[in-house]
Amino acid sequence: MKPLDPAVLPEPVARFAEAEVAAGHYPSIEDVLCASVEALRERAEAEQEWLSYARNLWNERAAAADRGEFSEGTTAEMMARIRARVERAAT
Repeated sequence: MKPLDPAVLPEPVARFAEAEVAAGHYPSIEDVLCASVEALRERAEAEQEWLSYARNLWNERAAAADRGEFSEGTTAEMMARIRARVERAAT
């Protein structure tokens, strides 16, 4: 396979990839792009795992509240705590 021509990439992407190669962080532009795609995939998976956790927590707590067993505040307070955790996880 012949090396990727940076001219085919958007300029900011090419600059970033070339800088990473020049700094010795990656052996080639292709490796920078592969690592970037892998990082995006991992991020998407982590976001899906978090959303699944939040949905399950919401369902469990809402069911407990419906049964009168919920003692950690109202559903609005619970949603506020979940939103705060999502925001913290996003930063």
